[in-house]
Amino acid sequence: MADDDFIRRKFEEDTDLDGAGIYLWKIDGQSYVGKASRLRSRLNEYLNNVRKIETGQPYRKGYPNGFRAVHRHLAAAKAKGIVSEWRVLQCCPKGEELLLRERHWISTLAPTLNGTRKGPGT
Repeated sequence: MADDDFIRRKFEEDTDLDGAGIYLWKIDGQSYVGKASRLRSRLNEYLNNVRKIETGQPYRKGYPNGFRAVHRHLAAAKAKGIVSEWRVLQCCPKGEELLLRERHWISTLAPTLNGTRKGPGT
């Protein structure tokens, strides 16, 4: 599977991916809600983390095992040929509003991967 063929992106046509917002991952029956100051950059970070897991590279030099559950689930889904979904839930201003909106979506959707570092098989 190509680097990003395993991701189905869903967002409104006029969404500013260079702006801040809240996003949802749906990965093989699991879910994760996150926030980003720049949505496009955050999506690229996820793709890079999946590549690092696939190639055995560390998360960061000083924090080699820092991958979160969402990273591990994405990598496992890609390895199985399962397409995951990345959806922009809401665009909003950076700062306190971004944090409040993330909390709202976490409490509303109760995502399964938020707050855990465990991945598949761990």
